[in-house]
Amino acid sequence: MPSRDDDHTGARIREQRRLARLTQRQLAERLPYSYSYLNQVECGARPATAAFVAACARALTIDVTVLTGQPYVTELQRDRLAELVRPIRESLDLYDLGPDPELTPGRRNNSSPGPTASAPRCGPPACAARPATFQGSSPS
Repeated sequence: MPSRDDDHTGARIREQRRLARLTQRQLAERLPYSYSYLNQVECGARPATAAFVAACARALTIDVTVLTGQPYVTELQRDRLAELVRPIRESLDLYDLGPDPELTPGRRNNSSPGPTASAPRCGPPACAARPATFQGSSPS
């Protein structure tokens, strides 16, 4: 006889069904299985077949591993992400931007002047207002 504890596939189906705000009857209508069979699986009286679990996952629009309780799914996803990020980190560690001329050792640049009322925040540079002079030409 199957175990009646709450750590079985039927209990996970029940949990996901409730999260989807469906009754057993509503979920059974979306499945090619009877309401009675769904009820028995959720209660742990009958084991869930692979086809039944797949149908429930499809009806609930979730991954089958959520219902089967496959261990370490999120850890595997994190490990895969770490594998993808590692070469990027290594490349960034090797890339040298050089010294920042605005910073001197031992001093932070917290006192840098911000925009003032007299200085425009955007627009053409001050030298754009002067006419261009070229070497060898004389002003007329």
